[in-house]
Amino acid sequence: MPILTILLDSNEYIFGLKDIYSSSNRLLSILSSFNVKVPRFILDELHDNLSDILLKELYQLIKTTGLEIIEEKVSIRLVEKYQKQLPVEDAIIAAYSEFLKVEVLVSENRHFLVDFRPKAFKVLSSKEFIEQYFLS
Repeated sequence: MPILTILLDSNEYIFGLKDIYSSSNRLLSILSSFNVKVPRFILDELHDNLSDILLKELYQLIKTTGLEIIEEKVSIRLVEKYQKQLPVEDAIIAAYSEFLKVEVLVSENRHFLVDFRPKAFKVLSSKEFIEQYFLS
């Protein structure tokens, strides 16, 4: 069975590293089972929102699980495609999800996609993701 390609919203790393949500924390512990893409803008958000101690934990996680840092920028056209229906911040992560051909975007604040169902990828919470792809 091929390895699933996923993208985690920055909130998953924040909630997991700060142990705010047990499902986000659990997700971080199983990342080596998946092909995880991390666009540079998410890493930048994490630098703005994590303490030095948690950043060290993040880089240890990256090192031990083989997360792939993506330096390439998504095209403006793809962002604009999503921006027709979403706020710019949400359009960017949606565009990256399609651009990187991820199968699942994992996010706790996916309320922005309640009415908007992307065809290129699924959007799941960490709990939903674990139930569907790790415990099955």
